[in-house]
Amino acid sequence: MLHTLISKVLGNFKRVSFLKMSPLIFNLPHPIALNFSRFHSFATLSLPTFNNYGLNTDLMNALKNQEIHTPSPIQQMAIPSILKQTNENFYLAAQTGTGKTLAYLLPILHIIKSLEKNNEKNTLPNRPFAIIIVPSKELVEQILKVCKSFLHLIKLNAGGIGLNRSYMQEKRMLDQGVDILVTTIDRMENHQKKNNVFLSKTMFLVIDEADTLIDSGFKEAIQEFIQISLKLKIKIIFVSATYTAPLYRLFDESFGKNSMVLKKIIEKKTHMNLSNLHHEFIHIKDLDKQTPLIKILKEYKEKIKKTKGATLIFCNTVPSCQSLEYKLKQEGKQ
Repeated sequence: MLHTLISKVLGNFKRVSFLKMSPLIFNLPHPIALNFSRFHSFATLSLPTFNNYGLNTDLMNALKNQEIHTPSPIQQMAIPSILKQTNENFYLAAQTGTGKTLAYLLPILHIIKSLEKNNEKNTLPNRPFAIIIVPSKELVEQILKVCKSFLHLIKLNAGGIGLNRSYMQEKRMLDQGVDILVTTIDRMENHQKKNNVFLSKTMFLVIDEADTLIDSGFKEAIQEFIQISLKLKIKIIFVSATYTAPLYRLFDESFGKNSMVLKKIIEKKTHMNLSNLHHEFIHIKDLDKQTPLIKILKEYKEKIKKTKGATLIFCNTVPSCQSLEYKLKQEGKQ
């Protein structure tokens, strides 16, 4: 109990020093004395930082500019492993909102940038160094934004396909050459068939939200990418928030049980709810979900006003989003 108390107090400081401290007496039911003389002149408690990984100076400056100082648990496990550049492929699993994107993106950017030292880094038409495949155009936009927050300092370039662009606009971008390509899986297949994307220079293939892609019916497409990547010795990084049975079967079919081929890095809280989120589940008796949803919004109306917050609603499909938007506008919601 006392250890927990001290940990909680010290946990709020990045660096704590004990300078020739005399014994401390805590007012507890049974008096306990703590003698810090064993720390000699001082002791130090430090949080992990990105300085431990030897990342590119420009990357470190970009992290500092964004006030990102302490790596999350999944980043602490993944970044050094990917930087080792072994023959392993990786599976990263952690809760939503724990920094999985930077867990793979930082080492990828560092490794691509390091090619310049040996004059091996030349941006070529239609030949990206890294390809990041995601389930939706919204995620293409999101990850592209994260990429670009670093690229202006490290002088690499990234492009996205699967956004609201025409085929010819995407083709021109690919013809000009990008170092990092973020794409949906269907657009990637389309451009590959039309010889707009070649994998001869590709070092990394990231399958982000792999569980969602499999659930959406893209298992066979992913297996094809795995076979091509293994043949060309492209490092594959799978990422997801949950380690599902379909994912387990995919890995077993593609890699067997050889941990030297696929290294699984699973954060211990992966299947737990985030501590700052409160979950409630509502059982719907019929197909009408909109009526109970509007009732819930009315119940939480005052609470949302007090916190000056907003409400985020996820739907399975675009038509569902459009239908719900129309219904909410009818109810006077903004």
